[in-house]
Amino acid sequence: MAVSSRRLQKELLDIKKEGTPVGISILQADDFARWVLSVEVLGDTVYKGEKFALLFRFDNEYPISAPAVQFVVDDTYKAPIHPHVYSNGHICASILGSEWSPVLSVIAVCVTIQSMLASCKTKERPPDNDRYVSHAPENPKKTRWDFHGTSPAAFVPTHGHLISSYPIRHLTPPTQRRQCITTVTSRLHRVLVGST
Repeated sequence: MAVSSRRLQKELLDIKKEGTPVGISILQADDFARWVLSVEVLGDTVYKGEKFALLFRFDNEYPISAPAVQFVVDDTYKAPIHPHVYSNGHICASILGSEWSPVLSVIAVCVTIQSMLASCKTKERPPDNDRYVSHAPENPKKTRWDFHGTSPAAFVPTHGHLISSYPIRHLTPPTQRRQCITTVTSRLHRVLVGST
């Protein structure tokens, strides 16, 4: 049995034994390739009364590698309107990329996303939603996110070896733009020179 299957089997047994946190439930976990969980934000929030579904896709490298996680967008579920959630369900969250850790679990990701939604004060899409969705890969793990600050527009999505497929000036205010340009230039230099 692969490491990913053993880990997911253990997570599923823990869930069956201990249950899920309030507002989170398993909708589908029939195999070790794909799980769907529902997430509801409780309390007095901008998402009061709304229920969302998260799709988790696991590769053989899980938990060393983060799962591909996105909101389900179909006839039953929609992606929440949030500054870090695109209308196709892709989520811009560092925990799903650069800050992933093998100690995290499916439930930990759900709780983090539930908390992200609970702390939202205004329903709005990321400023580049339409442009991103029209060019986004099907798998959200194929998008690399660079995080610069905490404002909703303070990130630069990059695809493959492109440094940025979107004009930086449309994504960030001037002070953060300089920081983005400096970071991108520094990374490009490291790639060209071959240092890490």
